[in-house]
Amino acid sequence: MRRFVLVLLVLGLVLIGGNLQFTLEFSRGDLVFSKAGTYDVVEMQGYPCITEPGKPRLPVVIKRVLIPSDAVPVGVKIVDIETEEISGEYYIYPAQPDVPLPMPGKEFKVKEYGPDEAVYNSRGLFPGEVIEITGSGRKNGYRLVHVRIYPLRYIPVERKLVLVKRIRFEVEYVEGKESGYVPNEKIREEAGRYVKKLVINPEDVERFAPVVVKRPPVLLDPGDYEYVIITNDAMASTFQTLADWKTKKGVPATVVTVSWIESNYSGYDTQEKIKNFIIDAYNTWGTKYVLLGGQADDRNAGQNIVPAREAYYTNSGVGAYPDEDTIPSDLYYADLDNLWDANNNHVWGELSDNVDMYADVYVGRMPVLNSTQAQAFINKVLTYEKNPPTDYLTKLMLPTGILWSSYEERPMQDSIARMTPTPPWFDAKMYERNNALSEQAMIDSMNAGYAMGHWEGHGNETGIYYNGGYTPYLTSSDADGLTNGDRVGIAASIACFVGAWDEVSGGDCFAEHLVLNANGGLVAVMMNSRYGWGAYVGGYVPGPSERLDTTFFAGIFEQNIYHLGDALFYSKDTWVPYADSGNQYDKQRWCIYELNLLGDPEMPLWTDTPENMSISCSPDPIPLPGGNITITVTSGGSPVANALVCAMKGTEAYAKGYTNSSGQVILNVNLTSPGWLQLTATAQNKLPVEDSVEVITANKPYPVYDSSAVVAGGDDVINPGEQVNATIWVRNQGTVDASGVYGILSTTDSYVTSISQDSAWYGDISAGGKVQGV
Repeated sequence: MRRFVLVLLVLGLVLIGGNLQFTLEFSRGDLVFSKAGTYDVVEMQGYPCITEPGKPRLPVVIKRVLIPSDAVPVGVKIVDIETEEISGEYYIYPAQPDVPLPMPGKEFKVKEYGPDEAVYNSRGLFPGEVIEITGSGRKNGYRLVHVRIYPLRYIPVERKLVLVKRIRFEVEYVEGKESGYVPNEKIREEAGRYVKKLVINPEDVERFAPVVVKRPPVLLDPGDYEYVIITNDAMASTFQTLADWKTKKGVPATVVTVSWIESNYSGYDTQEKIKNFIIDAYNTWGTKYVLLGGQADDRNAGQNIVPAREAYYTNSGVGAYPDEDTIPSDLYYADLDNLWDANNNHVWGELSDNVDMYADVYVGRMPVLNSTQAQAFINKVLTYEKNPPTDYLTKLMLPTGILWSSYEERPMQDSIARMTPTPPWFDAKMYERNNALSEQAMIDSMNAGYAMGHWEGHGNETGIYYNGGYTPYLTSSDADGLTNGDRVGIAASIACFVGAWDEVSGGDCFAEHLVLNANGGLVAVMMNSRYGWGAYVGGYVPGPSERLDTTFFAGIFEQNIYHLGDALFYSKDTWVPYADSGNQYDKQRWCIYELNLLGDPEMPLWTDTPENMSISCSPDPIPLPGGNITITVTSGGSPVANALVCAMKGTEAYAKGYTNSSGQVILNVNLTSPGWLQLTATAQNKLPVEDSVEVITANKPYPVYDSSAVVAGGDDVINPGEQVNATIWVRNQGTVDASGVYGILSTTDSYVTSISQDSAWYGDISAGGKVQGV
């Protein structure tokens, strides 16, 4: 790839123009053909199709290109293209809009569109353009450009298909037009690793990364809170118990009340004030996770504790609910690049509002009303994280009702099942088409305990259904009666309205019942607040709701994204380019808005049977005033790499870091009083380990190993057979001078054949000083 630079002088402003070139290839084998009456249906697995009514239904590929963070895209052009006519004649099926998934007890007929005569009588290629830029967005300051390619084009009159076998294209941009920034280096590095999963030029992430800019806080004092809980005054102390655990394990957390935010931040309404606070927290504290601690039901008195933003995208045309087109969406709090109301008409999320949709923080909600519910929910999270039963953590449940007779739903569920490694995973395919789905079977399976689930069927605010929407396979009352205890898992669903927390008069929706059961149920759900949407026809090009859910599981099992909020927003971020296409017939934007997380966004997910860990500290005990300590984490006697280790002593000392390949991390702790230093280690698919080490007042000498240097064979690399000359320093961590210090060197390593000099004289070492042995 080559980058060309052109310097333009515009009214004294220096702008740098550049471009990036890419090559994409497609083959006949990528295409899947089927029939729909007299029409030919052609699809490309993994990619949606055109949804504009009456246009030829052809595959659409959108790729993301990373450009410099201060740049804007100005165009795309074809450098070289190779095409091939596919043999045969094809009467391509006319495109249909995405359709709402059927709902129990609510009948609506979907309009079928015939061919657009102006297009189907044309002799020219459709679409007219092979490639175009449809938009761009920011992911934590990284600038992402959306490039749409039509790999298959159609000559309607001749009924010929032309495949783009190879296309080389150039994305053009101009730098210096915008300011791309991140608040700290940690976010830049983490977001950079994430962006590499999204773009076709991951090799450019480091050079195109946003700059680190510490913006002045609006109101907040400096701090380091990666995790922020927003709740009301009555539940603040209860949520502090969750914040304490997050902080103890190395994710510093704090609790902020809605009343404090309302009193201190500006905004049109409470939602905008909360968003402005989150923007301030992101810029000042480097916040990554936000937990909304309270319900958002604005239809029932006293239940709108942390209000949600109701967004509008387009008219669904269904007519089953008076408020069906206003979408309760917590994505509003995750996307920090604008306020979702560019035209200032107080209708949020419209196409004209320039909504970015990329999440800058990861947001979840605990839909609780009081401290009792909050504590029960927190207990489920803590049990799941810290000491769950291990006999259910590799079980996947796939209950699947028939959506409609012409729609094949099993391939989506089968694709999720293929993602889980077997063994150890067990996949329960409870398919209606195989007579394996019933209400009792669902209740029994839930009570047995499943770690993950994807639930497909018809839905409303009180349950999820099969048998054409007439028979429930789980209801809100069923959810209340589940007795699976600590065997709680997570579930996602494409069903309509199951997460509509504002549609039950005087009560809670189905999703809320699942997570609020104190005796079982689920620890988290990802469910729709309005209609789920599917594709009208096709062998297997999933609809927009299905695309989100399958990508969520792909994020976990194929991309190794194992924190819940990270995985959910990865699925949303993945499909933003299609939601940003400006095509109101494509409901991907609707689905991104409505799929909300009821659960803890930071919660790590189990993808294998967890193992125990051990933790140790050197020195032990730790004499005041502390300093560097070495923490070692092992599992089954082997070192654990990439374990997050946190050392904490009240408000006196706090340090954290990740272990290296030897399972060790050096932390610097400055201690001022005797007591106990708390140690916590967490790692993927490992049970957390908590321990403590005593901090002592060293009113005496306390010599300890400080450091060493070796010379072997003329350098500092020890090779087999070489004799090693080692110089070892000892430090006195005590508060009293040490005299007559003598050191003895020993080892249990069988590869060391002998120690020619096993002792050294250090003499007197002053308090806090260090001496080289002789």
